[in-house]
Formats: sequence, structure tokens, C-alpha cells
Amino acid sequence: MDDAYVQPGDESKSVAFRGAMTPSAETISQLSERQNFKSWVQETGAVGLADIQSLVITLGGYDEKNEASVTGAELVDKHCEPALRGTLFESPGGGGGSPIPNVRFDLDKPVVSPKAFAKKEYKLKKGEQQTFVIETTTKNQACEFRVLFHVRVGTKTTTVTADDAGRPFKVTSRLPYEQYQVLYVGGIYCSGPLPYYRQDPKLFAVGRQCSKAGVTEGQTTP
Repeated sequence: MDDAYVQPGDESKSVAFRGAMTPSAETISQLSERQNFKSWVQETGAVGLADIQSLVITLGGYDEKNEASVTGAELVDKHCEPALRGTLFESPGGGGGSPIPNVRFDLDKPVVSPKAFAKKEYKLKKGEQQTFVIETTTKNQACEFRVLFHVRVGTKTTTVTADDAGRPFKVTSRLPYEQYQVLYVGGIYCSGPLPYYRQDPKLFAVGRQCSKAGVTEGQTTP
């Protein structure tokens, strides 16, 4: 495996936390830059939203003589629990930013077949690469997992495991706004000089009316 990383879909910066997260105004202002946002996600343990977040995984050719064929993928080390409902940061883009997935996994199913590519095989010669875009869906769960690729090289079959820099991939379903303790919105919902503005979850759920009354500084709780 050459590379694996998490790509927010739909040009979105939408993540959730288990507990209450109220960053300072200075921290929020820095999240406009995508690299700052990515670093903040890694440092805080933010979890991307299923149905929006994409996993982008690149595999390369393995063998000097034989062509490699990626024949399927499945989820391993999967663990799910109720969806996160502490804090939601939602900043949807204008659409059109998500790549077309090679495969979509339904995390609510107990078992996902390794025949993930609908009988299609992806062939790789030495030095060649193939990028796979994987999307997930779940109605009410937060899940972590790794992706196991099935690879055939000559007459031998092997597997390659992809994860997020040694950690499992993580996603959570997006719940109705009123079910979160803390809510921040931005993007097309609440545009302005700051990337996010704190909202009252119950009020925003009624009409999605953006309030820019200010950003409350606070602390993070687990």
C-alpha cells in the first residue's frame, strides 16, 4: 500500500465530537485554512460524517514480474456504538466536490462482502498506482474500522490493510441538529469572516437561521 488518507467530501469541513467542544475565537478563525483544519481534526480526535466523508486509498504494484489484481475489499476490526452527539461542526460546501466512490459500505450491516467491486478487478503493474475512493453510510452509529484489500499476484492471493496512519478510520452518522449539545455552522449555511458560528441547536433545527452573535470561548470536555 502506498498511501491512505481521509478526504472530507463535498468540499465540506463537517465533523463531530463525543463531548462539548467550544474552541476559542482565535482557534475558530484559523480553521479557514484547510491544512489548519486537518491538523485540528487530528489533534482533537474529531470524527468525520458518514455519507459525506470519503476515504482515499492508493495502492501500488507489488511484483517485479507479475501483474497484481485488486479483486475486492472488506471492513475489518469494525466496532460501532451510538452516534456522537456532543458537538457538531457543519460547514457544507457548494456541492460537486466529492469524488465518485469505487465502493460504498453500509456500516449498519453486520457483514460486508469482500466482493466490493461488483466483480470488477483493478490490475496493477509494477510502478503503477490505483486510487480507490470508499464511502460509508450509517443511520445512527459511530464506527471505526480498517479496510482490507484482496490482492492476487500471479497464482498467489494476499491482503493489504489500509488505515489512518496506524489508527482505524472513524465516521459517525449525522443526527438532527436538536440532538447535539453544541452546534457550530458555517459554509453555505452561515457565511461570514469566520468559518463557523455557534448556534442554538434547537433554534437552528427549526428554520436553519444563522446567528452571528459571536463565538463563545470555552473548554473541551471528554
